[in-house]
This record gives sequence, structure tokens and C-alpha cells, in this order.
Amino acid sequence: METLEVGYDPDIIAYEDLIDLFLASISSGSIPHKRQYARAIFPTTEAQELVARRKLEGIGGTDASASGVELIPGAKFHSAEMYHQKFYLQGVQAIFTELRRTFPDPWALIDSHVAARLNGYLGGFGDIEEFEAEVDDLVLTPKAKNTLQRIVRSRT
Repeated sequence: METLEVGYDPDIIAYEDLIDLFLASISSGSIPHKRQYARAIFPTTEAQELVARRKLEGIGGTDASASGVELIPGAKFHSAEMYHQKFYLQGVQAIFTELRRTFPDPWALIDSHVAARLNGYLGGFGDIEEFEAEVDDLVLTPKAKNTLQRIVRSRT
């Protein structure tokens, strides 16, 4: 299964709200035709499992054939291969190479807040105002900053 792991701060957003966001983002009218694209929730605690189960029962039950979403408690998350990580960021080698100097451990780079933000902007997410507000905090050289600004402006 292709998945993503969501880290969150429960003081900022409740697990229940994350489940609501997830359920609102999927189309209940179609079920993925391949197992690798299945929709699933992977609770890591009994409390999360109870919340997810209650939410799924509200949309048709915890049986994936009824709700379109599997509930898989206790599963271990495994990161995909490196070439799958931060796809948009890896596509701009000038910036990615520079970040590799700042983060010599490739997984530290991939897991960093900086890489997540840059990948989002390069993918066309976020607007120029958000970008300008935080660009100086993203540990970039002036050259990389200018490259990134040019790309973000062209996509927003």
C-alpha cells in the first residue's frame, strides 16, 4: 500500500479532526481498483482506533467494502525508497544539492521541515505571500533563494 505518515500536534489539531479531513478528502463513490491505492487508516493507539472506528461507522461501517476505507491498527510504517521522497524538490537539483550540504544525512533532509515546505512550494502548493513570509527561515543561499522565488512566482 502506498501511504503517508502524518505527524501532528494534538494541542493544535485533534486526531478526530484529522480523520474528518481524511474522510472529507476521499470520493465515496469510487473504490480504488488496485490494492496499492487502497484507502486506510492506521491508528497507533487504542484511543485512535476507537475514534477511527466511530467515524467509519458513521459513513457506512468499518468493513472496507461498505465505507471504502480499511482500518488497520498496529501496522508499522515504512518509508518509501529515497527516489520517491520529496519528488518536486529532487527535481530542482541546484536547490536539492545545496540542501544535501546542510543535511549530510539524506533521511535527515527528507524528514526536515525545510524539505517539506520547499517540496510543497515547488509542487505549486501555497501562495507567494506565504512563501515570502517564511523564505528567510529556510536556510537557503541567496542563489537558491532566488531560484526558488522565480519558480514559486511562476506557479502561483
